[in-house]
Amino acid sequence: MKKSIAAMASALAIAGALFAACAAPVKPYDPFRAPRDEIRAVSTIALVSAVLIPSPNRDALLASIESLATAKLVAAGFTVLPTGETERLGQRAVDQIGGYFDPKTGKPDPAKQKAVFEFVRRELRASHHADAMLFCDLGSTIAKFQRGIAYWNGMSEDVSSGGFWNNLAASDWNGNVAAASVYASLQDLEGRVLYYDAGGIEILSHISDGQFVDVPENERLTHPERIVRAVDIALGPLVQAKSGTAAP
Repeated sequence: MKKSIAAMASALAIAGALFAACAAPVKPYDPFRAPRDEIRAVSTIALVSAVLIPSPNRDALLASIESLATAKLVAAGFTVLPTGETERLGQRAVDQIGGYFDPKTGKPDPAKQKAVFEFVRRELRASHHADAMLFCDLGSTIAKFQRGIAYWNGMSEDVSSGGFWNNLAASDWNGNVAAASVYASLQDLEGRVLYYDAGGIEILSHISDGQFVDVPENERLTHPERIVRAVDIALGPLVQAKSGTAAP
């Protein structure tokens, strides 16, 4: 299956900036990798959204994330270029360089991927006067759970699938479980990360009869209010910094 430019870019952005979620962090997580004054100086953002978890509702999820993120960013004072524009520029770059896969290995060629990114960033600056790119993606992570409760990215959820005996067994369990989150990575047009945060959505497996059982794809990510909350968490500090309502 052909991978979109946005999905390729988003997967790379997450891989480069992904942080581990902890149930009891030693100190509060600071999502800012640059001074807040630099964040406030950003005017135009090119949004790049992707859904990186298999789901039959992928298109609806993508539209929801794009809409929610755009609304929050615009309300805070940013000008937002939609994902479709970065997709268009990325496709132009791919057409010019003849694809970004190595014909011998069938795997992405890092040099060609870099060339695509450089072309897109150059065009965003020249044609749209963009200052930064925001990768806003729905992806997976590993959540730690203690005594049957998973904690990650501002979210918590019972790992049991329900029922008296499942709940009783899970309450004594500690470990790790796959989970879904919305990630937000703001990067300048040189690729430097300015801001990185995430909002948890839901766990992707439950404990049933003493073992993990994956949530079926058609039952994943079906609660719109959880997507709204995750986007709020992931973008909250960023939009507050831009609008001047965040603590210094």
